[in-house]
Amino acid sequence: MRLDKVSPASFTFYREPVLAVDGKMQYLFDHTGKRYLDFISGISTVGLGHCHPRITEAMKAQMDKLQHVTTIYLNDQHSLFAEELTAKLPEGIDTVYFTSSGSEANALATQFARLHTKNWSLMHVGNGYHGHGGSAHLTNMSPYNHEIPKTQGVEIAPFPDMYRSPFPIDEAPRRYADMMKQSVDYATSG
Repeated sequence: MRLDKVSPASFTFYREPVLAVDGKMQYLFDHTGKRYLDFISGISTVGLGHCHPRITEAMKAQMDKLQHVTTIYLNDQHSLFAEELTAKLPEGIDTVYFTSSGSEANALATQFARLHTKNWSLMHVGNGYHGHGGSAHLTNMSPYNHEIPKTQGVEIAPFPDMYRSPFPIDEAPRRYADMMKQSVDYATSG
């Protein structure tokens, strides 16, 4: 059914993908009951795991009270979370802008950085996934590269991969820093 009803832009990485039907903490379970240690299921599961009892109970309690309200109305949870979050941030960072996804956050960060610095060029390291939609111009991993032009002003520097580095370990940090500097010097206005 997925092939008939879901866009082909939503794809799997595997010839025989896992059909996940259950998750508990760090594990996923397929339709046969086989257990998998989950390293890549998604951004929220990286920090929270699957179905953490404390988080699940808090979500259920909120869903029983109020599922969603737009930000054009006041909502105590919105403000309370912002206050709790900003209390943990470094001094001078005292406001937050909530987004619906990491992709949206990256797209806004791009706009904010350009507006604040008055510079158009952006630099990021290669092999990075920064989302679809408004932040697709930042992503440069082959499965996500499509035959459409990317936004101008986004330059790529090599990913400092110390595990697969072509440089001796003691030289690698300096070599990667030099390559980043070359990217800034030759691909941007500086």
